[in-house]
Amino acid sequence: MEALRQGLRLGLRTLAKRPGFSAVVIVTLALGIGANTAIFSLIYGILLRPFPYREPDRLVKVESVYTKTTGVVRGCSLLDIEDWRRMNKSLVDLGAHSTSDADVRGDGPSEPVLLTQLNDGALRSLGVAPIIGRLFLPEEDRKGGDVFKAVISHRLWQQRFGSAPDIIGRSLQTTLNTYSIVGVMPPGFRFPENTDVWTPMESWYAMSSYGAYQNRKRDSRWYQTIARIKDGVTVEQAEVDRDRGNVLSTKGI
Repeated sequence: MEALRQGLRLGLRTLAKRPGFSAVVIVTLALGIGANTAIFSLIYGILLRPFPYREPDRLVKVESVYTKTTGVVRGCSLLDIEDWRRMNKSLVDLGAHSTSDADVRGDGPSEPVLLTQLNDGALRSLGVAPIIGRLFLPEEDRKGGDVFKAVISHRLWQQRFGSAPDIIGRSLQTTLNTYSIVGVMPPGFRFPENTDVWTPMESWYAMSSYGAYQNRKRDSRWYQTIARIKDGVTVEQAEVDRDRGNVLSTKGI
């Protein structure tokens, strides 16, 4: 220990006698440590950090495949999803989602955000609970229901609403519509992409001014779909279920 103290004292005296050289050494060390920290943070964020979902290895994406056109893959229609819920034996919490651009207004300057409409099952399949409030109730995603509800990201809650403890029940004004906030998701949860606002799928149909959008269509296959493999069912069993036609195509999320 005494040798270490002597070494430190000698090093400090040497640096004090040569301030120019000392500055170069300190800057070089700072740049090296900063670069290593930045690289590690990037690798951790992309490769090492676990997905913020419950049992992410049991999440799958469901797609439709056109067999007459050499396996062209598309999204799903809401009618497809309703059929798969009835027919499949391997998956639970099948849910569809579609993302739109929107601007949040009020409580400050307008701010662009990603807003995702989704049906019951999409958030539930991820197994992540809000830190404040709740997710949507089944009756809030039904035609004629109280559909203009919103769950917001932790980022939006902090930066737009100043982490207000009374956020539940407050209005969220967007260029698409005005919603009543029912929940705040945990830090880092932004599925899909960098979503800041989640609303029931039915809210899109309720606010549409075009009659063609009021009814579900079989060939409206633009929705992304996620689901969870049932407890006790292996991935291989889910693949067999898919190949039997109960689910048209599954991929890991």
